[in-house]
Amino acid sequence: MPVYTYKCPEGHTRDMIHSIHDDPNPKCNKCENTMKRIPKTVTVTFKGSGFAANDK
Repeated sequence: MPVYTYKCPEGHTRDMIHSIHDDPNPKCNKCENTMKRIPKTVTVTFKGSGFAANDK
């Protein structure tokens, strides 16, 4: 299952592992506000040759 990062309006953040069937907007443990998921960027690094037809 993927890890999601959530943030509440008060600024508290939390990383959670949950299923797609779980509640998409959980409550904050500290202030009980509804948390929203923060989009994460994924970094992909290709090393070596063989990733394109014109690599030499």
